[in-house]
Amino acid sequence: VTYDGYGYTWDGVSWSSPAQLDSTAHQGTTTALACAATDMCFATGEAGDVNDFTGTWQQPTLVDDGHYLVAISCSPQGSFCMTADNSGYVLTTDGTSWTAPEPADPAIGGLDGVSCPSRSFCMAVDATGHELTWDGEHWSAPVTFDPHGITGPVSCPSSRFCAATDTQGEALIWAG
Repeated sequence: VTYDGYGYTWDGVSWSSPAQLDSTAHQGTTTALACAATDMCFATGEAGDVNDFTGTWQQPTLVDDGHYLVAISCSPQGSFCMTADNSGYVLTTDGTSWTAPEPADPAIGGLDGVSCPSRSFCMAVDATGHELTWDGEHWSAPVTFDPHGITGPVSCPSSRFCAATDTQGEALIWAG
């Protein structure tokens, strides 16, 4: 997806023509993209909207009114995705409906990244340099992860390894 709200698909040979994700122009800027399967992708927007891809792009669904969705991650096992907003809340989906926003740690503020290699493990990072982990039911207390306090995206291929980058050009490694 592009920043200005167009989606493309790859069929193994070539890219599709652009498809406008939101014909109502409500979504605004596209902020993140994640796919759990070839026919299950989600694009998040700055207006709290999520566009589903189920072979074609669907019109957006408002899932987090008044909040900017900053990141989304889907487990490779399929049918579990989590999105994070700029107020420290997360929402999850099983591919059919989204939960209401739930606090990961709203006292700290907005989240900057989330990565979920499974339904029972996710890591979220924030701009103050903290990481929080999800065990499938509860969030851990925030732990200082980045001494500079400005963490960017995070990626976790497993519950034992995550990597994040910061605005200082450093890579941070978490090994469980």
